[in-house]
Amino acid sequence: MDTVQKQQAVQQAGVSLFFAQISQTSSSNANNSTHFQQRSSQLQNQQVALNPNAPAFQPTSESVPGCNTRHNFYASQVHGTQILLATAIVRVKCEYGRFSDLRALIDPGSDATFISESAARLLNLTQHQTNVNVSGLGKVSSGISQSNVNIMFKSKHSTFEGATKAYIFKSLTGLLPAHKMIPHNYDHLANLQLADPEFYVPAPIDILFGSDVYPDIILREIIRSEHVVAPIAQNNQLGWIILGKNPEVIPKPIRSFFQHIDLDTQIRKFWEIEEILFVIRASEEDIACEKYFNETTKRLCDGRYEVNLPFKVGFHPELGSSKEMATRRFLSLERRFERDPKLQESYSQCIMEYLSLKHMEEVDVNDPILKTPFHYFLPHHAVFKESSSTTKLRVVFDAASKTYDGTSLNQHLMTGPKLQENIVDIILKWRAFKFTITADIEKMYRQIFVQELDRYYQLIIWRENPKQPIKVFKLKTVTFGTACAPYLAIRVLHKAADDESERYQKGALAVKGEMYVDDFMSGGDSIDETRIKREETRNLLASAGLKLRKWTSNCKDLLQDLPKEDYEITFEVPFQSTDHVKTLDIRWNSQEDSFSFKNFQQETDEVTKRTMLSAIAKLFDPLGWIAPCVIKAKIIMQKLWCRGTDWDETISSDLKEEWQVFQTELPLIQHVKIPLWINTQHTQKSVEFHGFSDASEKAYGAVVFIRVLDNAENIHMHILTSKTKVAPLKTVSLPRLELSTK
Repeated sequence: MDTVQKQQAVQQAGVSLFFAQISQTSSSNANNSTHFQQRSSQLQNQQVALNPNAPAFQPTSESVPGCNTRHNFYASQVHGTQILLATAIVRVKCEYGRFSDLRALIDPGSDATFISESAARLLNLTQHQTNVNVSGLGKVSSGISQSNVNIMFKSKHSTFEGATKAYIFKSLTGLLPAHKMIPHNYDHLANLQLADPEFYVPAPIDILFGSDVYPDIILREIIRSEHVVAPIAQNNQLGWIILGKNPEVIPKPIRSFFQHIDLDTQIRKFWEIEEILFVIRASEEDIACEKYFNETTKRLCDGRYEVNLPFKVGFHPELGSSKEMATRRFLSLERRFERDPKLQESYSQCIMEYLSLKHMEEVDVNDPILKTPFHYFLPHHAVFKESSSTTKLRVVFDAASKTYDGTSLNQHLMTGPKLQENIVDIILKWRAFKFTITADIEKMYRQIFVQELDRYYQLIIWRENPKQPIKVFKLKTVTFGTACAPYLAIRVLHKAADDESERYQKGALAVKGEMYVDDFMSGGDSIDETRIKREETRNLLASAGLKLRKWTSNCKDLLQDLPKEDYEITFEVPFQSTDHVKTLDIRWNSQEDSFSFKNFQQETDEVTKRTMLSAIAKLFDPLGWIAPCVIKAKIIMQKLWCRGTDWDETISSDLKEEWQVFQTELPLIQHVKIPLWINTQHTQKSVEFHGFSDASEKAYGAVVFIRVLDNAENIHMHILTSKTKVAPLKTVSLPRLELSTK
């Protein structure tokens, strides 16, 4: 069995046997584990019964003086008047760039935006898996949204454009209005360009815009009537919306537009049995992004690559004014510098490094492009990475910052397909090597240039001290913080591997299969094999202007012919127990050639649901090596949810005691050692994979081991991976739980 076959066997056995039961309940960012609440209107699939005794309403043929548009409002009967809720017609972008007119309800009482199933099908956009319970007044559930789409929309009456995530519901509400209505000729509403001119025609609601959109579209102008009972007009980017009291009684029940996407419910789904595995396919946007990359990327004369920013519209978008916001945030950063001179010194060094390496250049204030809407200013701030052995402070650029038009650079960029291999696969393949090496690419993003005109969407504000005038600079390379940066960086690595595959065949395979972002994790069965792969990979990446550095190995012979300044830890210094290299948040001692876990410390004495979840989230164990420990924490968390404990409420004494015992024992995991090498090589006699699974009333799990018989008849057993889940809250028989582990 050669090295490639061996890696594939380990990976296939470790992943397919074990992870067949895994199904994610949400594709949202892991950073959303904080208390996340969303409200939207209570969307019931109920029909409103018409009162047979109500007078018939017909549309009037009269127009509002001086205006060809009319108000559209949804009314509910309250104390003899109608309460009008605003609607609007908005243009929403379809899959292939066309726009469709959809009808929207504008509801600032909702924290989320919703879209009907029929509208989502019309737009034909890529749907993303989610699983959120939506509840309304009294915490009554309105159902579960199982998918969402990213929508781009624009006004019919202005140049305003926006984007947001919309959760898909089968139906948002009944027809609005429920009856044809007679518009009043209010003087204060004359000559207004209304957001929804077909107000009197009952029609479905396609989209509900929540408070994620409302602050971006609302404008200051409000027009009120002298009448005691009359609606008001509120101006926004979509046109004038009408809301308030209308002196016209329609027998109709009250509807409240309030919803709450319950985080408790979302996290509870984490514990439940998932019956369906979702396969992620390439979206139309991903395909378009790949095509755009292949058509526009070029290699420069020095071997480096130049890429274009993958704008969704296919050309440079108009983003609106962003300089004022970037300047305001920079001045705030300067005030922080006044309080922390060391921060200012480190920050200034980072910025000056950009200039010295020619990764940034000053822009003339009279540059004509600055007078057009085809540019964007990136606010920036400091991020500290204590685990880094080189750069502790990094400057991060905020491409999600919105302009005065309510849009951001990231909203206009395609993120590209997911190219990065799963870290479980990377580590499983790495463990198959007897001799291992690691390194990372120095400033990977900044070695890839961005096309000249696209750099104007990467402008920043900077000056070394407040006495100097503020200057404008543009970043010339792929910038950390832009939505497309991870894709562009990894895609360039793959392109370099393809371009150089004839010269460096082994290096090309390593770049595509043994890299995790900018971390190179490779090896071989012999020193010579490993050295050849190392040199091919170094030379391949160097041809593209990418330097591997911070080398570490479990064999000092693989480092001796490398420049010592490129070592992560030199072999002249004896290894101590604390000399660990942090690899993917798992610590690897290269001398012992084993993995270990850091000593987890409780950050606060306060024990609440929030602090407990935060602590559990730090138990990063992708391969399940400490699963017997982590499952205890999961069981405690499930008990909390069953009791309905709030996020910041002090927990009961029995659970607090159980948690404190767990916290006391947790540091013991630093003594767990997992050998990196699993004793696989081409001379072994046999390799077997052994899987075990079991279940109890509290939890169930599975584990996969590898059994290797070498030529000396020695047997080696190693854990590959494991996974545990707590039993679902709904009672499930023990036999079924046991079947769930198979």
